[in-house]
Amino acid sequence: MTDSDNLPIWPPPRPPDPAGRNGCVTAILVLVGVVLLLPGFCTIAFFRGGLHQGMGLIALITSVVGLGGLALIVFALARSGR
Repeated sequence: MTDSDNLPIWPPPRPPDPAGRNGCVTAILVLVGVVLLLPGFCTIAFFRGGLHQGMGLIALITSVVGLGGLALIVFALARSGR
């Protein structure tokens, strides 16, 4: 018997993902997207009864931030291939 017969057999290392996808990056993007959705939900909750004078710009900005969060979530999930 030779020493090569007693060596442990290790599985070969996994090749890197050719698309460059990383599960941690996807999770972080989804988490940031959820945080960005919160201003949009607050806008809906506070202004459900109607907009007050001068609050239209704030509602527009927070709605755009919420839509950005939704776009970030969609981008992250599409990037991960799910």
